[in-house]
Amino acid sequence: MKSLLLLTLLIGPLPALAQWTRMDSNTSGTIYIDMGAIRKSPDGRRASFMMDRAKPDSDGVSSMVDVYEFDCAGKRVRSVQSTDFKGAMGTGAIVSYSRKPLEWDDVLPGTRLDVSLKSVCKAPLR
Repeated sequence: MKSLLLLTLLIGPLPALAQWTRMDSNTSGTIYIDMGAIRKSPDGRRASFMMDRAKPDSDGVSSMVDVYEFDCAGKRVRSVQSTDFKGAMGTGAIVSYSRKPLEWDDVLPGTRLDVSLKSVCKAPLR
């Protein structure tokens, strides 16, 4: 229980500090990227994305913040961290949290991930 409280205190404020830029929107919700937090990683670059749902899912999740790693040369992507929140825009109680990297997926041309890959790989690093 103490570790969950500590995790909430450490992660909870971070989405509020991000510089979220709207990327796409549909009936499910809106996707944002934190263009100010794109960083170099061992396999390419890392960027944070937020999905702000139009309505909560069956678990009460209203928003999700995911960190993706992009292999710019190999045109691949994988999720390396995921946090689900009760509130909109990464606020409220944390429903779930994972720092387990997933397998790499190829990015297909013309998809939303392709647009994300191009944006992340072209963005200046700070």
